[in-house]
Amino acid sequence: MIAMNKKLNGAVLFLCMALGATAQDLTITIPKTDSTAYRCYPVKANTVFGLRSQIACNANGPFSVNIDRDMSFGSLGSWVSISYNNNPITISTGQTAIFDLAVRPPAGTTDYEYDMPVNIKAYKNGSSVSGFAPAQFVVIVDNTPPTDIALSKRSASSQSVTLNFDAFDVMSKKYTDVNPDVGRKGIKQFTLALKDQEPGIAGPAAGQLPQG
Repeated sequence: MIAMNKKLNGAVLFLCMALGATAQDLTITIPKTDSTAYRCYPVKANTVFGLRSQIACNANGPFSVNIDRDMSFGSLGSWVSISYNNNPITISTGQTAIFDLAVRPPAGTTDYEYDMPVNIKAYKNGSSVSGFAPAQFVVIVDNTPPTDIALSKRSASSQSVTLNFDAFDVMSKKYTDVNPDVGRKGIKQFTLALKDQEPGIAGPAAGQLPQG
C-alpha cells in the first residue's frame, strides 16, 4: 500500500509539472516604450496612437496567448482596441505573437500620466497558466499650451540679430526628460514668424531677417 501511494504521488507531481509554466516561459514587451521609462509620446485628448505589444515564447511551448483584458489597462480599457479582436494566437518556443494596440484617450480627458499595465492570458494543453510579468505603458495627456514663453535680443549688428527664446511645457517635459532627442523642457521646436508692423511695406518671409 505504501508503494502504491508513492507511485500515485509521483504521477500527480508529473502531471502538475507538465501543465505548469514558469514566469520566464512567456514575456510581454512594448518595444516603443522600453527606452523611455514606459512613457508614450504626449497626445491631446481624443487623439489616437498605436503601440505594438509582443508576447514571446522563451521555453516549454506551445502556448495559446492573447492580452488579458480583465487584468490590463486598469479602469481605462475603453481607451484601447486590440488587433485581431484579441483572438488567441498559438506560439511555440522561439516564436512571438504580436498584438497591436490602438489607444485613444477620450475627449475631456484631463492632463495627467495614466499607467496602463498589459497582462498575458495563456493556455497550455487546454489549461490556463499564469504568473507572467506584465508589460506597462504610460499615456501622457497634454492639452495645455506651453508656458513661460520668453523672447529677448541677445545681440545685434547691421547684418543680423541674435535672439534668445525659451518656453516650458509641464506635461510634455515628462517625456523629454526620458527622451531628450525629441526636445527640451517639453518643447519639440520653436517657430519664429517675423511680420512688418507698417502696412503697405513688404516684410521679410517668416523665419528670415531683413538684409543690410
